[in-house]
Amino acid sequence: MIQKLLKIMALTAVCGCASLYPLTGAMVGAGAGALGGPGIAALGSGAGFAMGEALKEGVYGDDDPAAIAEAVTQGLSAHDVGELIAKREIGTMDKIMREVMGLLKLSGLLIGLYLLLPIIYTWHRKRKAAPFYDKLEKLADEVKEKLNS
Repeated sequence: MIQKLLKIMALTAVCGCASLYPLTGAMVGAGAGALGGPGIAALGSGAGFAMGEALKEGVYGDDDPAAIAEAVTQGLSAHDVGELIAKREIGTMDKIMREVMGLLKLSGLLIGLYLLLPIIYTWHRKRKAAPFYDKLEKLADEVKEKLNS
């Protein structure tokens, strides 16, 4: 672990931190864009690289924020953004999540039917048996009248 850290420190000391700005910007942009999918990650990587180049130019040359903003917008135009979003493909994780959501919906439907069928069956049996219970009540009332008289 310490050897790796020493190698990284030696590399940054030899080539200077400003030359690593485009690489660092591309890595950070791709990492942040990966949350949105492959197309957005590519877009984030390009934006990070353009910002790194602009910062590197700012360190070695012009420190004007307007020049940095112009360099970033030249590196990434609105046409590129629209094209990347249009070409966005559904990744493996998105496909897996869609399958899992479909399975969960099917499971929810089956559980709902499993819970609803006994209720419907009981309601139907009660309706079918209601005339029998009415006759039974009438018979019980007749028996009570005969016993009371």
